[in-house]
Amino acid sequence: MEGAATRTVITSTSSSTDNFSTSTLACDRHFFRTASGLLVFAEIVFGLLVWMLIAGTEYFRVSAFGWVMFVAILYWVLTVIFLIIYLTMAYNRIPQVPWTTVVRHILRHII
Repeated sequence: MEGAATRTVITSTSSSTDNFSTSTLACDRHFFRTASGLLVFAEIVFGLLVWMLIAGTEYFRVSAFGWVMFVAILYWVLTVIFLIIYLTMAYNRIPQVPWTTVVRHILRHII
């Protein structure tokens, strides 16, 4: 056993707070109690109703119905994205984005 190699093991300890970062996902639960929250919720419900009514027709035969379906889906998805932004309070967490300018720009092109 003279030729056996010896192994050196080096161990180090570190605190668990040095290696991990914590992140909390805040959720504004009181948003649905406001007028804006109720209107967004109503828009999502009515948007789903529009989906059902358009999908119940034969919209693929008339090209105008296809366009209506596209617009209904697009605006419903945008509504869900805005709901997520409001619920997670991303507008407070990302101050680099000029949220009022973004919303005005979107509304100017919609209307």
